[in-house]
Amino acid sequence: MNYLPVKYTFKIDIYLNNNHISKVNTMPNILDRLEIDMEKKIFSFLLVFFIIFLGIDVITIIMALIQDFGVIYWYLIPMLVALIFAGVTVDARRRVWCLLLLIPEAILTLVVAFVITETLPLIFLWIFIGLLSGFTIAAMLAFFADITKMEQRGKVTGLIAGIAWIVSGILLSWYSSTLFASSAFIIVIAIIKLAGAGIAIYILFTSIDKENQPPSDREYATQSILDKITASIDFIWNNSKFRTYLIAFILIWLAQGIFMPIGGLGQEDYQSYQQIASIGFAVGGLLLIVSGYLLDKGRKQVLFYGAILCTISFLSYFFPIGAVFLAGIPIALTTILIVLGDIAPQDMRGRYYAVFLLFSFLAFFCGFLIGLGIGGGYQVGGNPWVVLVCAIITGLGLLLIYLKGEESNIEEVTFPPSSVPPSVMDLNSTETSFIDDSVPEDNL
Repeated sequence: MNYLPVKYTFKIDIYLNNNHISKVNTMPNILDRLEIDMEKKIFSFLLVFFIIFLGIDVITIIMALIQDFGVIYWYLIPMLVALIFAGVTVDARRRVWCLLLLIPEAILTLVVAFVITETLPLIFLWIFIGLLSGFTIAAMLAFFADITKMEQRGKVTGLIAGIAWIVSGILLSWYSSTLFASSAFIIVIAIIKLAGAGIAIYILFTSIDKENQPPSDREYATQSILDKITASIDFIWNNSKFRTYLIAFILIWLAQGIFMPIGGLGQEDYQSYQQIASIGFAVGGLLLIVSGYLLDKGRKQVLFYGAILCTISFLSYFFPIGAVFLAGIPIALTTILIVLGDIAPQDMRGRYYAVFLLFSFLAFFCGFLIGLGIGGGYQVGGNPWVVLVCAIITGLGLLLIYLKGEESNIEEVTFPPSSVPPSVMDLNSTETSFIDDSVPEDNL
């Protein structure tokens, strides 16, 4: 039997290995091309969570207004109550325990599809779904902030939130059309939430969240719920960046709430308005996808542009095509989610998100009640001055962002002494490993 010489065998092996490596490197990976340092499975998890929040929970509020005004009481008010306690609950233990609430939330959503004509059971189902949503939203957003790095958070969020807003536009367009029954629409929503529940179970058993979960504070754990809530609100309110953006968004959401029953759903051809609004959401998502890198250069400017579009969107009172400027809502809301992830201490992210969403949704709900009273129901009020007032209120929020808003990703986030920022942990575990301690300092 003849054997190849050792040196030739070695050359063949090298050739084969290099050929294999070249094939592996030619495999398309969108995350590598965008220079996003994140595992594809983690990216997929965040995408599903953002579709649940932006594509389903936000649209569910709009759907409740379209279908039956009473549903907004049954769904949104329980969600607001849950958000009061959700932040402290999410921060007191592993995020995944609250993420597991997606399981009953998905099941109850599926049940809604089959009892949609039964009033009393439907009321209780919406109440429980609203309560569960408050906890799962805070947990999903806190998990997102934990798992992403500040320097890449803009690109990552621009991509996943952009896709989620496009899905949101598709779902809103679907619901406002007559092509499909409401039950089929809700079944699709339930299936997406079941996917999120499956991810929560995977996270529980693989413990991939523990690497970025802040260490528990024993002193905090022994406090009562009321003390935790009071201390959290005091701490958060003293954060000037958070306070500025919170007041600005309260004004923006208040104006949007006032406008909706008068110039939004009050349009004579409100289905056409919803279709145009769905296009606006999709356009906003597309802009986030193609310009996500701008979010890493400066959050404030993108937030400012989104608020401008929100102000222009009030033109839909006179021209329904103006609803396309609702693209500002996806841009502004997505950007503020990034900002909150930047400025929130690692062990208080659940509370930051919960408090912000609590007051934002509450402002929208109060504005909606005001607009409903001014317009006398779902109809155009016939008073253009109301549109002017809404534009002025949004303009005040816009002015506050411009004058007082600060960049959140310029300076390093201040974390509590008990925890270390993930980026610092990564730096200590990777970059420093290339330095050989045995080499004298003079020779480096």
